[in-house]
This record gives sequence, C-alpha cells and structure tokens, in this order.
Amino acid sequence: MRKFVFFVAVFCLFGYGLTAPTTDFAKDDNKDSLSCIVCNAMVDMTRQNTGSTFNDVLDGMNSYCRLYFSNYVNNCKYIVQAHLYPVYCQARLTNLSWRTICDREKLCPTKNNNDAHPSPPPE
Repeated sequence: MRKFVFFVAVFCLFGYGLTAPTTDFAKDDNKDSLSCIVCNAMVDMTRQNTGSTFNDVLDGMNSYCRLYFSNYVNNCKYIVQAHLYPVYCQARLTNLSWRTICDREKLCPTKNNNDAHPSPPPE
C-alpha cells in the first residue's frame, strides 16, 4: 500500500506537466554535478508551477529526489533543504536564467570554482 501511495503522489506531481529539467550540460564542465542538476530542477519546478507555494515546491523536490536520485536521495534532499529558499525566491522574483541563479548559490562548480559543492549531510 505504501508503494502505491508513493506512485500516486509522484503521478500527481509529475503528471500535471512537471517533468525532469532540460539542461544545456553538454557544453558545461559540471555535467555530472548533482548540486547543479538539483538546482536546475528547483528553478524549473518553481517556474513551471506558478501557483504553487514554497511548501508545494519543497514536497515536489523531495519526490524528485526519491524518484530520480534514489541512490543519492539524502544528498539530493540536503541540497534542497539548504538552498531551495533562495533559489525559489530568485526564480519567482527575477528573470535570471537557471544557470545564473545556480551560480549565485555556488551549486554549479566551474574549473575555477571547485569548492562549489555543498557539504554532504551528516551521517
């Protein structure tokens, strides 16, 4: 029953036009950066669901972490917990690109910014 409820919740969240983020990582040095992928998803989810509240986006991102990053769910949720509020505010209040927002939050490391990864959650 618990798995059924989870799949229904995921369907409700992602069945209404909410999809995995589309990125231009092919040109980036950080295409494998979990923090950058999750940040992009936070911006996309915030902007795709204009009528949603912060808590709606938080719930959606937690489901996103479980669905797409099952092996790294704790790391994904840590990034969401630590960075969703400023990302959410910038995505709602500005027309900045996802890349600019994520760079500001230091979630997309570059060659000259190798310390951009957030610390992993405590075990």
